[in-house]
Amino acid sequence: MDTKDIPFFAQLNPVSFEWPVKVPVPNGGRYDFIEFTGVFKYLDDAGEAEMLDPKNKRTDKQILAEVLLGVKGIKHADGTEVASTPELVASVIAADRVAPCAVGLYLGARRGLAAEKNS
Repeated sequence: MDTKDIPFFAQLNPVSFEWPVKVPVPNGGRYDFIEFTGVFKYLDDAGEAEMLDPKNKRTDKQILAEVLLGVKGIKHADGTEVASTPELVASVIAADRVAPCAVGLYLGARRGLAAEKNS
């Protein structure tokens, strides 16, 4: 990312970020991976703590619905990219195995981004 024209405070507190998501799909004793890029809301520490607070008893699908803003890299059969719409995002969230994988990757990426930002 070219940051020369982005104000300092915006660089420290991004609004969103893109991160690859790989979802394992069992196939004949091994896994194939379905891949797409998630566009995620960047929560600050307080927002993440509130989202993950056990008192709120949120499922992975509920957490993903809060932070997944869009998807990229999902293609039609003819190879053209499917436009990211709220309906597509909802379908991705509802798909089997996506939410646990995406939430885990989101949290790891967010913490990694925070570590990079502070290094």
